[in-house]
Amino acid sequence: MSDWRKSAACAGYDPELWFPGNSQLMRREAIHICHTCPVMMQCRKYAETNNQICGYPLQGIWGGKEFTPRKYRRSTPR
Repeated sequence: MSDWRKSAACAGYDPELWFPGNSQLMRREAIHICHTCPVMMQCRKYAETNNQICGYPLQGIWGGKEFTPRKYRRSTPR
């Protein structure tokens, strides 16, 4: 990982905020913080190009967007 994380707006917050589960309030708060972040796009790009972190499926809010484990995503019929 690169040094962009050192500049992230989320660095001073409880990491659980970025894994809101069913809480719309937590989701909105996390996304609001993301939108104030100077490295939001680097964060989102990282999430879009990596499907695992430390061997676990990527999930949570990254760069203002919510990600779910790719193996559990439903594909939409074409």
